[in-house]
Amino acid sequence: MNVKTIFLGCFFVIGLIISLLAQENIVNKWNIKAVEEFGEEYQPKPEQTNDWITFNEDKTFIGSFEGKEIKGNWSEKEGKTHVTASKDSEFKVNWMKVESLEEGRLSLRFQIPNLIKTIYILVPENSED
Repeated sequence: MNVKTIFLGCFFVIGLIISLLAQENIVNKWNIKAVEEFGEEYQPKPEQTNDWITFNEDKTFIGSFEGKEIKGNWSEKEGKTHVTASKDSEFKVNWMKVESLEEGRLSLRFQIPNLIKTIYILVPENSED
C-alpha cells in the first residue's frame, strides 16, 4: 500500500467521522433561546417564544416559527450542514443555513422575504437553559 492510498483512506475516515458527528449533534428538537437581528441579540418576542425546529435522522426537518409551520430537508457535506426549506412551508424564507452547531447550541441564520436576516439561537429541548 502506498502513501497516497493511506492518505486518501485517512481523509475519507476523518470526513465520515465529521459527518456522523454533525448528524448526531443536529438530530434533535431545538427550542428558541434568543434572536439576533442587525447585530443585536435579544430575548424572543411574544410571537417567537414557542418557536422550535426538529431535525430528523431521515434528513427532514419540521418546526414552528412565529406560529407558522416550516419544513424541509437538510444535508451534511464537508463538515457543513445545509438546510433547504420547502416552498410549501407556511413560514417563508429566502434561504436558511446553520451558522454554528456546538454541543447544546444551534445558531440558525435565515432571510425572510422582506430581506431581513435573522439568527435564531436554539437549545435542545431537554436543555436546562
